[in-house]
Amino acid sequence: MNRFSSTGLKTFLKLSFLRYLMLIGKRVRIMKLGIEGYVIDETKNSLLLSTPNGNKRIIKQTANLIVYTEKGELMLRGKDINMRPWEYAI
Repeated sequence: MNRFSSTGLKTFLKLSFLRYLMLIGKRVRIMKLGIEGYVIDETKNSLLLSTPNGNKRIIKQTANLIVYTEKGELMLRGKDINMRPWEYAI
């Protein structure tokens, strides 16, 4: 089967890890540190935030964060999203 066929794509989109939104471009607040800003980059282990005090890199594994979306606030544990962005996002 061709990996670019519509059947393969549909199967991929049904995987259970596709449950969170993409964080890049979203406003977030790191709960323990009180840092708030916009996510401008994301790696497997960290988030890069643009804050009023400059860019800050946050390690995902130890952070709990609040993501502000159009529909409200979403609380995430960093260890739940400690993976590449496309592995958890839709």
